[in-house]
Amino acid sequence: MRAADSREFTLYGPSHLTVLAVFVVVAAVLDVLGPWPVYLLPEIALVLTVWALMTWPWTRSRTRDAPAR
Repeated sequence: MRAADSREFTLYGPSHLTVLAVFVVVAAVLDVLGPWPVYLLPEIALVLTVWALMTWPWTRSRTRDAPAR
């Protein structure tokens, strides 16, 4: 690939550097959760909740199928 080809692609197509050149005005999910150290707590709680809901059907069926002792 020639240098001119890469410049043309950057002008006419997306690249990883064109993303950095644009200021984003739309809030991301992490922006909604709060500033840097504070958003870690809701994020951890959200991940644990989703994980528990995803694994709940299998843990429920395992306890139901377990033999009585």
